[in-house]
Amino acid sequence: MSLTALAHPLSIADVLDIDPLPVSSELTPQQAAVVLCVSDSYMDTLLDTGEIPFRMSGDVRLVPLNYLLEYDREKVRQRRDILRKLAQESQEMGLYD
Repeated sequence: MSLTALAHPLSIADVLDIDPLPVSSELTPQQAAVVLCVSDSYMDTLLDTGEIPFRMSGDVRLVPLNYLLEYDREKVRQRRDILRKLAQESQEMGLYD
C-alpha cells in the first residue's frame, strides 16, 4: 500500500459509490425498503400500520430518514435483547458452555 493511499483514506460512500444522505432526507417507500433490506410490500405494511411515520406529498408517501433509522435501531436493540435472553436461558439449563 502506498503512502498516498494512507494519506487519503476512502470513506464508505466512496467505496460503495454512493452519495451520503442528510438525516433530514425523505425517501420513497421503495428507497426506504432498500435501506431496511425488506420487500416493498413489507415496507408498505410498516407504513400502513403506522410503525414507521410518513407524510404525503401529493399522492406520494415520503418517509423521513431519521424515523427510518430510529425504527432500524429499535429492531436491532430488540434482536440483541432476545439473543441475550436466549443465551442466559441456555446457560441456566446447562446447554451453553
